[in-house]
Amino acid sequence: MEMMEEHEAKVGDIIAFELLGDQVKGKVIPSSCKRCIMVDLSIMENFNEIEFEHQRTIVAPGKYKVLEQR
Repeated sequence: MEMMEEHEAKVGDIIAFELLGDQVKGKVIPSSCKRCIMVDLSIMENFNEIEFEHQRTIVAPGKYKVLEQR
């Protein structure tokens, strides 16, 4: 997976990060968080196969890589 240079993710960006020991990806969605970002995981083709009960999660700064900018 080729990753873009790190930058602060913006709403609409696709990011990759580690969740429960697996590499996952999600789309950054609007949030009132100041430093962390909220991510929608349902964009993954295999979302139903991962063992995570929520469709959204919060990711801390520096814990993700931007794959695609909006």
